[in-house]
Amino acid sequence: MTKDADEATTSTVASPRVATQSDRRPWIPGETGIWVFIFIDLTVFLLLFALFMYERSEQLPLFNQSTETLNVGVGAFNTLLLLTSSLCVALGVDALRRRRAVAAQKWFIGTFLAGLAFAVVKSGEWTEKVGAGQTPDENKFYELYYVMTGLHFVHVVVGLGTIIMLWTIARRERVGHKYVRATEAGACYWHMVDLLWIVLFGLFYLMQ
Repeated sequence: MTKDADEATTSTVASPRVATQSDRRPWIPGETGIWVFIFIDLTVFLLLFALFMYERSEQLPLFNQSTETLNVGVGAFNTLLLLTSSLCVALGVDALRRRRAVAAQKWFIGTFLAGLAFAVVKSGEWTEKVGAGQTPDENKFYELYYVMTGLHFVHVVVGLGTIIMLWTIARRERVGHKYVRATEAGACYWHMVDLLWIVLFGLFYLMQ
């Protein structure tokens, strides 16, 4: 009886320990696929950032002079828009996890509107630059400016489509675990878009 009691006690003690270890496993939002995509995408942009720094070191006076033609206020406003959109999408995902679907929908709409505003402001900035004759053909700075911000703009457009998908998910009657994971993946992509712009803002608008 003593032996059986000892085994029962050992089993009772061991079970909570195993459960605790399981609970402590790291939680990674989204799916594996989105993180592979983000890694590849960031690698491409990292190479572009390195190219920019190399070209800048070769033509420093030209790059500094060209930087001064960009409107820091417009760039800062666009940065604020994307930071706000990232906050909104994070709050939207959190609301969806808590099964507050209506609140999640509102946060995703806020994300979309901030992202759309970014796209409108950026398009207006490009139009102004082209009208002033500051085109990709003028010098290496503007060539890289249009290529890198243009590639980022494509990411913004894809991101806006992703946000619409998140809003659609939040409108479902029942949002299962699979859909929550998909929402997290979409939010991770949007955060990447925000991060890339912060680096672009620093390189093109602030670096002297």
